[in-house]
Amino acid sequence: MAKAGSALRDFCAEADELLDALMDGIDRLEADAGRPEARAPRLHTLFRHAHSLKGLAGMSGLVHLSSVAHQLEDVLDALRMGKESWSGDVIEWLREACASLRHEVKRLTAGQSPGRQTLRPLRPSAESLPEPAAGASAVAAGASLDAGLRSVLSQYEESRLEFHVRRQTPMGTIRA
Repeated sequence: MAKAGSALRDFCAEADELLDALMDGIDRLEADAGRPEARAPRLHTLFRHAHSLKGLAGMSGLVHLSSVAHQLEDVLDALRMGKESWSGDVIEWLREACASLRHEVKRLTAGQSPGRQTLRPLRPSAESLPEPAAGASAVAAGASLDAGLRSVLSQYEESRLEFHVRRQTPMGTIRA
């Protein structure tokens, strides 16, 4: 029993650190709203924190906490892949998700059983994808990106490339 208590304390300490990092990252994203170029690396870091929290909860046998962390991870993934737009509603949802997880960790720290809090749904939708600029070329619309290039990119890299093509970010090519 002492071993289980120690493992739970370790989980709670690690979960608190991850939740602190998530909340700090959300604050930084909100503060950097005018700098979209800073968003991608921060969202990736937040996604990794949520992924770690989900895995940690799952390994600790805390299925409900793992499920809530998985929902958080899914929304962060949709944001970093460009399937969900950054907005005040999304910020509010992220904060609510972190607060819910924090509440559960505090319950566990106090020796209580985990609760059954649920998150309100925030479903990524195709409508939230930014439209290509008026008069954008076929490449800007994503119609003719080289299949060979796409085949070597991860889904994340491909989504970032498409994001910059839609924004018509100046890019060059390098052949090696």
